[in-house]
Amino acid sequence: MLFAHSFALTGNGGAYVSGMIYKIFRVPDFGGFGVNIFFILSGFLIMMSYDRCALNKNGDAKYLKNRALRILPALYATLLLSSLVYGPLLTTFDLPRYFSDKDFWLYLCNVTLLPLNFFQVLPGVFPNNPYTSAINGSLWTITVETAFYIMILLIGIIKQHKNKTLILAGFAFTTIIYALADTETFITNRYILLTSRLLIPFVLGMLAYMYRDKIRLNVKLAVISLAGLLLCFRIFGSDGHILACVFLAYLLLFLGLKKQWRVSRLLSKAGDFSYGVYVYAFPVQQITVDLFLRKGVAVSQSANFFISLSFTLVLAILSWHFIEKKFLKFKHSRLT
Repeated sequence: MLFAHSFALTGNGGAYVSGMIYKIFRVPDFGGFGVNIFFILSGFLIMMSYDRCALNKNGDAKYLKNRALRILPALYATLLLSSLVYGPLLTTFDLPRYFSDKDFWLYLCNVTLLPLNFFQVLPGVFPNNPYTSAINGSLWTITVETAFYIMILLIGIIKQHKNKTLILAGFAFTTIIYALADTETFITNRYILLTSRLLIPFVLGMLAYMYRDKIRLNVKLAVISLAGLLLCFRIFGSDGHILACVFLAYLLLFLGLKKQWRVSRLLSKAGDFSYGVYVYAFPVQQITVDLFLRKGVAVSQSANFFISLSFTLVLAILSWHFIEKKFLKFKHSRLT
């Protein structure tokens, strides 16, 4: 996501289309591709989390507690960091005006996870950036993600979380809704379009977990899936979203579960920085653009990417060790 955002946030969106990655792979939307990966993995892991919690007494409450402990600490940290540190330091407003402005208080309302599209503006912050005033354009997906957590909980409450037929039917229904919304023939609500678009990779992740013992994982099928994914991009472009997600889900399952290719185990030894990178990167990229503009220089896409990556990794590592990891210890505390 950080790489994809580096084009739009520097005003170089067209550079991606003419760039080497697009010429070779024809990925129509690299940001959307990253979001698909995020939601496929999330569907798999959250389904696994609920399955394990359901074995315990107060399983539903334990599931909700675990989800809150994973999502909320870093989310609240980036919201507070943006509003109470970045904002006051970078705003063009004087501080009394900044803290009394309605946009400051609306931004803090993001802690509720209620708005489908996060309030993006802090008063007087990033007014001259190419991507004007947006503070953290990654966070809207967290609200959708939370809704999907609740969806799994509701399926579990009615004791249907192991019902493969129901989940397959749900996938088919979501696909139809997305197709209708995408054509704007029957459904024109953009929130329905966005939610159904993200629900497709999420449900595929759920199905990957449910059928994990029946799916054959081998190099041959992984190569076929990779070839299918690249052909899908070249032939269908963004119209191949559903088929591309199917190929992508297999590749992620192969890389995550095949013993010789367990990338996740290798990466997790140092710590799980992925969520931190996701929630901290966007503001850091916007700050990089803003600071360059204050010097009268337009930062390039590549400079924005590498500078922002360095600072974001530092934030993600610190967040993991001093915030996220600390809260995750409470996962094993007893519920009364």
